[in-house]
Amino acid sequence: MTLKYRQILLLVFLLMSVNLMAAKKDNWTINTLMTKFAQQFVQTKSRHYRFTETKTTAFLGRGLVYKGRLNFINPNTMEKIITAPKKRSYRIVGSVLIIEKENKKPKKVKLDNFPELLALSESLRAVFSGKLAVVKKHFSPVFSGQRESWKLVLTPKNESLEEKIRSIEIHGSGFKINRVIIIQSGRSRSVLVISEA
Repeated sequence: MTLKYRQILLLVFLLMSVNLMAAKKDNWTINTLMTKFAQQFVQTKSRHYRFTETKTTAFLGRGLVYKGRLNFINPNTMEKIITAPKKRSYRIVGSVLIIEKENKKPKKVKLDNFPELLALSESLRAVFSGKLAVVKKHFSPVFSGQRESWKLVLTPKNESLEEKIRSIEIHGSGFKINRVIIIQSGRSRSVLVISEA
């Protein structure tokens, strides 16, 4: 085998490797991500996270910090349990919100009377459980980035929802979500940094 032939062969192998790497990157799409999330949710029946949330409001202009747990339970339950600075929990089962605070009776709220909040809760549950069709009912998704670092931006489809929420940004790496940013009307925003429990 001559030196020139070896060089050509090496060049072919390098080009094939580049093409394979590009193909893998091209296959990293929102469908890839949501399919994996759906598989994980079916296998485990639930997903559990720890979170630190920083809320910035237009009125206060400073960050309020909360810590706790975030649970998604098959088929339609989402729990936000705040452990600090004060204990309280918000549990959504279907279209019913149950609020529990220390030394107070639980309060039930029908979210059918609050369609924007219902759309938000349904869409967040849908992202974590890999139900892209449900997300698309209320939001337009734009997916960018690569496997190592990706971002999913959701913008409301209807005006009434847009009046409350400007956008939701979901950041992650691989098949893990590590940050959720909810940008509300005005200058209010909520940033949740999460990790699997």
